[in-house]
Amino acid sequence: MFEVGNGLRVLRRALGLAAMVYLSGCGGGKEAATASAEAAAQAGPSVFKVGAESFSSAPCASEGGTCTFVGEQNVAFGAGSQFVVKRFVNSARCERATFGTIIAMTGNRCFLAAVVAIAGSSPIGPPAAASTPTSQPLPVVNISGPVSNPEAARFLVQATMGPTLPEINRLAKMGYGAWLDEQFAALPMESHWEYYRRRGQIGCNPCTSYWVGAAMESFWTQAIRGQDQLRQRLVLALSEIFVVSTVNNSLETVGAAHAGYLDTLGRNVFGNYRTLLEQVARSPAMGKYLSHMHNEKEDPASGRLPDENFAREVMQLFSIGLWELNEDGSRKKDGAGNDIPTYTQADIMGMAKVFTGLGWGNDWDRGFT
Repeated sequence: MFEVGNGLRVLRRALGLAAMVYLSGCGGGKEAATASAEAAAQAGPSVFKVGAESFSSAPCASEGGTCTFVGEQNVAFGAGSQFVVKRFVNSARCERATFGTIIAMTGNRCFLAAVVAIAGSSPIGPPAAASTPTSQPLPVVNISGPVSNPEAARFLVQATMGPTLPEINRLAKMGYGAWLDEQFAALPMESHWEYYRRRGQIGCNPCTSYWVGAAMESFWTQAIRGQDQLRQRLVLALSEIFVVSTVNNSLETVGAAHAGYLDTLGRNVFGNYRTLLEQVARSPAMGKYLSHMHNEKEDPASGRLPDENFAREVMQLFSIGLWELNEDGSRKKDGAGNDIPTYTQADIMGMAKVFTGLGWGNDWDRGFT
C-alpha cells in the first residue's frame, strides 16, 4: 500500500560487520590514524597495529588469493599504512570486493590477527565445525514489572503510531507484558472494506469517500484513533514489505482492492508468518499487482512459460532474500570466497509453476471474504 522498495529481511544484530579502519601515515588532519609497525615484545613474528589490534606482518595471502584459518577471525586488508578490518569464518578472499573498501593502491595483502598467526592458526572462539560467527547474549528485559518513563516512551514510539503522555505513564506502571497482552486482544475499529463500502466513517453524512482515497482515509483514521495501536503499526510495516502500490498500475484507482488488502494484513499481524505469506499470495490485490492471477501453465507446443514475477518476489523480497547469511547478517562465503545465493533461476522457474491456475470468481466491489 505504501511503497518503500526493498522487502523483508530478518532483523539481525550487527556483530563483526566490516569494521572500517582507515589508517594514514601522513597525518596532517587526515581522517585516519597512523598504523605503527612495531615489533612485538614477545617472541615470534613482528606485528603491526590497526587501531588497537595487532596483526602479523607476515601476509596470509596477496590480493586475489585466499587466507585460510580455523574458526572465527579478524583479517586486515590493505598495504602501506591503509587497512580495512573485517571478520570471517575459516577463510577470507583477499580482494577489495570482499572487504568493501575504496583503497585504490596496488600491492594489497591480507594479514591475520597476531595471536592466531603466532599460534599457527589455532582455533579461536567456535570450533571448526561451527559455520557461523558466535552471537553475544541478548540483554534480559523484564516484561512483567514497571519501567521508567523514558523506556516506556521509547517502546511506544516503536510499537504505536505515536505515544501520548497518559499512555507513557500507563505503560510505565503496567509494564511491557501487560501492555502487549492488552494489544493482542484489542480489535480494530472496523474493517477497511466496510469503510470503503460505506464511503466514509461510521455516521458520515454525506458519505463522499471514493476510490483509493477511501482506503487511505480508513487506514489513517484507524492508525490515529484506534485502540489497537500495535496492530496498526504492524499493518503499516507489512504494507511496506508486501507492497501493493497505488501508483502506476492497474490498481491505482481501485479502492476496494486496497481496502481488502489492508484487512488481509490486519488479520495476520499477530499470526504465523507462513500463514501470512499464503494469505498475501492468495490476495486478489497482490495477484493483480504482481501478475500471478490467471497465470497460465507452461505450454511446450507454443513455448509459453508461466509468469515468474511473483515467484521471484516471494523469495527475493518476502522470505529468504538473495544471499545466504550468517547469524550476524553478513553473507556466507563458499570455498572460493564468493557469496552463496539462496536460489537459482531454475528455482524461480519451478516456483512459477506453483503459481498457475489461480483465479478469482468475484469482483472488486462485492467483497473479499
